[in-house]
Amino acid sequence: MDRQFLKFWGNFLLQAAENQKRLEDLTRWMTGGFSGADDLNELFRSAYGLKPSSGSGSIRTEAWEQAAAQFQKAFSEYLALFEAVPRSRYDALQKEKEHLEKKAEEQANTISQLRAQLAESRMAEGKVLSGFQQLMDIQNEQFRQVSEHVERMFSGKNRKSEDPS
Repeated sequence: MDRQFLKFWGNFLLQAAENQKRLEDLTRWMTGGFSGADDLNELFRSAYGLKPSSGSGSIRTEAWEQAAAQFQKAFSEYLALFEAVPRSRYDALQKEKEHLEKKAEEQANTISQLRAQLAESRMAEGKVLSGFQQLMDIQNEQFRQVSEHVERMFSGKNRKSEDPS
């Protein structure tokens, strides 16, 4: 693990043991881009060996950003030892979970609507088939009647009943 991180963290925890407010300061400091708490900035500069540039009184931005990135990486690794995640990662996962739950609910509603439409379609299909079957039955009956009539007409059964002789 990063030696500077451990030095910073050790000094911070020693100070936090004296004052609970230090934990709140750390949270604000980290979420605020490593600014706002001068004593934490001093502790950070000391742990990471950042000295103000001569004459300007400020630290080179590049060195500060590199140290901040190194600190954040080490802090994430430290949290991983305890199977913890940073709040920003937790919040991102919570937001993604809510989005996925909403999407799943919408998909469940869509599936339900499609099943209802399919059931209606099958019922309509059943009615069409039933109507077609009835039509076929009627046509079969009519065809049978026509066939009987034609048979009687050509077989002479109608003539015999008309002929008195």
